[in-house]
Amino acid sequence: MKRLLFLCCWWLSLPLAAQTTTSPAKLTLKGKQSHLAVFVVDFITNRLEGGHLQHLPKAPTDSLQLLTDYKAPADFGAITFQHQPSEQLVFKGTILWNGTGEIQHPVRFLPPERFKTASRKIEKPLSYQYYAPDDVLEGLLKTPERLVEQVTASTTNKHYIAIFRQINAVDDFYGRIWQPISQLQIVKQLVKKKCRVGLYLYTPTVGLLDLAKAKWVIFLYVD
Repeated sequence: MKRLLFLCCWWLSLPLAAQTTTSPAKLTLKGKQSHLAVFVVDFITNRLEGGHLQHLPKAPTDSLQLLTDYKAPADFGAITFQHQPSEQLVFKGTILWNGTGEIQHPVRFLPPERFKTASRKIEKPLSYQYYAPDDVLEGLLKTPERLVEQVTASTTNKHYIAIFRQINAVDDFYGRIWQPISQLQIVKQLVKKKCRVGLYLYTPTVGLLDLAKAKWVIFLYVD
């Protein structure tokens, strides 16, 4: 018992850098289960910020099976995604009218450097489902020029405007979002099993839409 206590104290006394690891994580798709990967990508830089793989009860289906619950932020709101068959929470982010919300679920994301990479890029699935539970962003991917007009009218930041004009074509829009995860080994496994793709633009602040804080949330689901 004393030895165990000593080892615990020694571990906690180590610097944080010594407790963390950058070695690739072992992510596997378990048999007789459904799988949902959630990736978060920064909207402006298009860099992967992290990912999470969740194992769910087997539920054969021809759709993503995600239910959304959007609470509009009078002051404080939230968006949640739930796996419909199991009623398990798969994503939750708070949304503030005057301030910045945060992603509350998944609680922990695997950082980009912990993902094993494939030898070549993985082609994106041909179709995807875009979730737009909030009226402000509804139809964004179908007519992205609408957001260009909105940004042009509300800000003088030419950086935002240039980004939107570059991704104005729907195919390029989807391709740009897919690019940060296109060489991950776990994505290769999911695509091989014909995963379904879901996209959501998470905006944690909406009173004055701040796209510098927005994140793309990518769902890859295999039943």
